[in-house]
Amino acid sequence: MSVVQNFIEQQTGFSKWKNYDFALKRLCCREDENFSRIVPYSNAIAPDPPIFACKFSHLTGYQHIYALANEEGKVAICNKDTKSRCAYTIHNNAIFDIAWMPKTTKLVTASGDHMAALLDVGQNGVVCERMFQGHKRSLKTVACCTDADSIFATGSRDGRLIVWDTRVGTNEFFGVTDILIPLSHVQRVPGRLRDVSASSSVTGVIFKDSNTIISCGAGDGIIKVWDMRKTYYSLDKIPTPKYAFPYSGETLRYGYSNLLMNSNGTKLYASCLDNVIYVYNLATCNPKPVMKYMGHKNSTYYVKTSLSPDNKYLLSGSSDHNGYIWNIENSYPLLKLSGHDAEVTCVSWCEDMSNDIITCSDDLSHKIWRICADVPNLQLENSNRAVELFSVVSPFRKKKTTKSHLYATKRKYEVLDAFPTFDNDALALMEKRTKVTTPNKRKLLTAIDQNITNNSDPNPSKRFKFTFVTNEIELLLGNLPNFVIDGSAPHLNMSPVKIQERDWLTKLRLERLQLTNIEDLSRSSPSKILKLDHCSALKSKKSDAPILPTKSPLLKYFKIKSNPNQPCRAKSPNSISISPQSQSSQ
Repeated sequence: MSVVQNFIEQQTGFSKWKNYDFALKRLCCREDENFSRIVPYSNAIAPDPPIFACKFSHLTGYQHIYALANEEGKVAICNKDTKSRCAYTIHNNAIFDIAWMPKTTKLVTASGDHMAALLDVGQNGVVCERMFQGHKRSLKTVACCTDADSIFATGSRDGRLIVWDTRVGTNEFFGVTDILIPLSHVQRVPGRLRDVSASSSVTGVIFKDSNTIISCGAGDGIIKVWDMRKTYYSLDKIPTPKYAFPYSGETLRYGYSNLLMNSNGTKLYASCLDNVIYVYNLATCNPKPVMKYMGHKNSTYYVKTSLSPDNKYLLSGSSDHNGYIWNIENSYPLLKLSGHDAEVTCVSWCEDMSNDIITCSDDLSHKIWRICADVPNLQLENSNRAVELFSVVSPFRKKKTTKSHLYATKRKYEVLDAFPTFDNDALALMEKRTKVTTPNKRKLLTAIDQNITNNSDPNPSKRFKFTFVTNEIELLLGNLPNFVIDGSAPHLNMSPVKIQERDWLTKLRLERLQLTNIEDLSRSSPSKILKLDHCSALKSKKSDAPILPTKSPLLKYFKIKSNPNQPCRAKSPNSISISPQSQSSQ
């Protein structure tokens, strides 16, 4: 009834639909839209390699066209309505990313052969116009500028970020580098530069405007904002960005796999390998994220994300063989797209407001998801349909004020916090939503509860009685040792008691103590120790020698007789007599 009531209120002008969760719950994939190859072959024996990139076209009127790129260097142009497709071999190595020009039907590819290609997609097929060579290692990402149709940027494993302009050197087949930012994501080491390695790779790049570009890396965990009007080329030091967003998590998996930005350029979505998608405010450049999306699993740099055309929903692949959809107002996923048998890598959301979705997986297949009227009622995991995870009511819904709803039971709607964490409160909230109960939870017994019987307990309702659920469990677990109740474990009786080792200072103290006890007991033999007159030492005013107190512990080791009438004399020939004059002279 909530959908019908919202529809009536929208028609009367009292409210407005801000989401369409109920429609996305009917996403499913038909059997004829589950493709195992980018192009159907009649006499093909071996399966196609996995797909690394898929994108829908941005040009109005051609938004039903999408492109696929696989590990063999092939690019397939497909039509989601007519299901017609054609493939062309562009590179001699894998294509890791593709990007459509915003206002044309041109496509840019980033390949492992250290080059980028500009393709013209027309009615006559795909034509390679130019190649761009300037990187020293494999290209991992590419992005086109939304304000200009001739500018795009590429990021590579060599740490370089290069901006290309197709208007430069139009008479040559190979393009010329326009802006170069070297060592963009190399980790800083005190005293020297760290060698460029795989951890210095640029894994994501996106244009904020024609003068600002944003990039992320695999090893430094920093999202950097660059001003293209500044010169960054320097071989001696690492370039300094205009702004930087440091890693906001608490793990060591701080590499990013993808960057997204909403249509108005105010929010930046960064997919991190710690299984969290962070959202940053580009208007204020606050280093702290304004939102976190979790619930999926990101284990590789091939997992990508995509936004809906109205920026209300977020789509991402996952390493647990599923795709996930979030409502941007909630931190936990709304739907799970189940049906793949391997990691879901690249995803894309169609921009013609039809809510068609493409997911590609390492199981060598890609699926087209559509909102269907007759969704099959299957409860299996591999059912090619959307599975609802958390039914969260949007906070914009208002309470009814009509008489028919005054005496109705109140429903409590709970919305997840902006920054949820897996602490006690969040886990309790998740258990409450999924209705997970543990009625036979085992509790620990204290010594008081064990000794008190039922008759002596004045308030038996507050005491917990330790009982098992069934007799079968009692037979299985009755003879097992219980460390909580017995206070001992079987392994503690097997090992001998360890002798506590003493350090050298304790041993020395004990030896000195034994010698002192022996000297106190044996007083028969006189010791040859120097005896001083204590009074003479006190009467000498010019003496600078320190005076020992009478209760000093050193007197235990020296036998000194204090006699005010007699001066200090040595009783043994080896001893030395000290006079007050000699003390004053010192």
